[in-house]
This record gives sequence, structure tokens and C-alpha cells, in this order.
Amino acid sequence: MLTGVSGALALPETNVRHDLDPVAAEFAARVATIQTVSQALLGVEREAPVALGPRLPLAALAQSVAWSLSWPVRFYWAHSSRQLGKKLVVDRVLKRALPDSTFEATLAGGGKVVLSPREDIGLITLLHGTFEPAETECARRYARTGTMAIDVGANIGMFTIPLARAVGESGRVLAIEPAAENVERLESNLLLNRLCNVEVKPMAAAEKAGQLLLKLGADPAFHSTTAIVRGREGDGSVTVPADTLDNVWAAAGTPPVSFLKIDTEGGEISVLRGAEKLLRTDRPAILVEAKGRRVRELDELLVPLRYRRSRPAGFAVGNHLYTHVRPSS
Repeated sequence: MLTGVSGALALPETNVRHDLDPVAAEFAARVATIQTVSQALLGVEREAPVALGPRLPLAALAQSVAWSLSWPVRFYWAHSSRQLGKKLVVDRVLKRALPDSTFEATLAGGGKVVLSPREDIGLITLLHGTFEPAETECARRYARTGTMAIDVGANIGMFTIPLARAVGESGRVLAIEPAAENVERLESNLLLNRLCNVEVKPMAAAEKAGQLLLKLGADPAFHSTTAIVRGREGDGSVTVPADTLDNVWAAAGTPPVSFLKIDTEGGEISVLRGAEKLLRTDRPAILVEAKGRRVRELDELLVPLRYRRSRPAGFAVGNHLYTHVRPSS
């Protein structure tokens, strides 16, 4: 669930501070976390990280020094309520100060993934030591043992892996991801965790079966079949197969589905319109990312099906939980 680094890390107004004293203790802990992860990235005083790409050259040491010296910029980015210039800070300063390699991170719901610090998901994890812990805990709470959970827009497995651990060996996870590069990394992360209860579907979920044009973002978290987040546009597009969740669910044998996560960068309504039978039959809890007009459209679609929208404590801006409300007797 990602809306851009600056948005994903936005803090509540009551917690925003522009002086150093009120957040000194918190920041000291964060610096310690950054230093620990930076050591892991460089292989200094720690075991070498699992990497999808080449190992770090010694020349990367200079980049790590730049990363350490850039802490005032990182502090402003994480704690200031001002949005002006934050994307510039992220793309031109923070990411360029990081080594061009990978690191292994532990997920909030258990398990581990290999991330790139120069991508938004990796950078968020690097700074905070975790990725969307409130949403992950919510997913694990609603994904019942022995049932099926569906991860639409699985990316590289940030939710797929905790969901697979939550449903257990007697349950299953369907991970739907249309981008070939993400699919490859997702499968590598599943192997890393020795998970055998996940079926990866290299496709897009949509309102009807066929093909869709997947627009490629500059960051793999922002590929979209609709419109890419402003400022995250990339070059090119690819045609990908598409099918409805109802068809995919039927092909799997219509097992009970307890949880559905959707993060498709604008394609949520199309996904849900293709899941009418599933929603009416199993009424799974739904974790979805949407803002503005898209939230109203989600309400118009789901409220008539007796779903209620909420934003539990700790949820990132734009993330919502829909749960089915039983009719009163």
C-alpha cells in the first residue's frame, strides 16, 4: 500500500515538530536503526545480506558516509509537515546517498524480504525499520487459519508473506501481480521464506477477462493499469493478461476467503466489480489503498453490500479497511 514516500511517511499534525528537542529521543533511536541497517548493507560487522544483485563494492563506503552525513535532510523529510521539495529530497539526495545494492529486512508480520534501498518500499523500511506495521497486523488478524487470502497487487511480497504465515499450512494465498520483474522478486522472497502455500498469478485482476495495458512507473511500486502517481511516471508500458477475481476464485475451487488486499494504483474499482460473487458469498475483510474520489466510489460499491469503512490507528494516509456488517436481528 504505497502512495509515495513523502505521503506514506506523513505524521499526524499533533506529532509534527520543527525543533529538535521534542523528538530527540525518537530520532536517536531512528539513527541507531539507520546505522544498523547501513552496516548490514555494507557487510560491516554483520553477516553479508542476501542479495538479488551484485555484492557491494568497496567504493560504496563513500556512499555510506554521504548517507550518514545527510541526516539533517532525512530529519526534515520525516518530521516536517511541509510537502514542498520532499520528492526532490527523496530522489536527489536520499536515494543517491544509498549504496546500489540490496538488504534483507524482517517484516512486521514475520518473515523476511530482500529490498532495494533506492526504491520507495525499501527506503521506508530502511528509515522506519518496518513497513506498514498496523496494516500488516490487521491483515494477519483477519486472515484466518485454513482459509484463503488474496493479495491483489502483491508486488514483491510485503503482505503476501505475512498472510501466508497467518493462514498456515492448511490455508492458501493467491498473490496476483502483473509486472514480470515484481513476480520474479516475489518468487525469490517466497523461496527465501520456504513458503509452499502461495500461488503466484502473473496477471492483473480486473472487471472482465482479457488483456490490459500496464503502465510502468519509475519505481516498481507504482506500475498501474490506470494512471501512475504524479511524479512517478516511467517509460513504456506492457500488455498483461487479466481476469476477474470471481474466475480465479472459481478455478481455485471456491475455498472460503477471509481476507482481500488490493493495491493496484487506481484499479481498485475494476478489481471489486470482478469479484461480486466472492464478496456476496464470503464477505472477506478488504484492505485497500485509495484517496479522494476513489474512496467515494469504493463506498458506493461496497456500502450496499453491507461493508463499513474504517481507518484503524496507525494506518498510513490513504489506506482503508472495509469489513462486513451483519444485519441486526
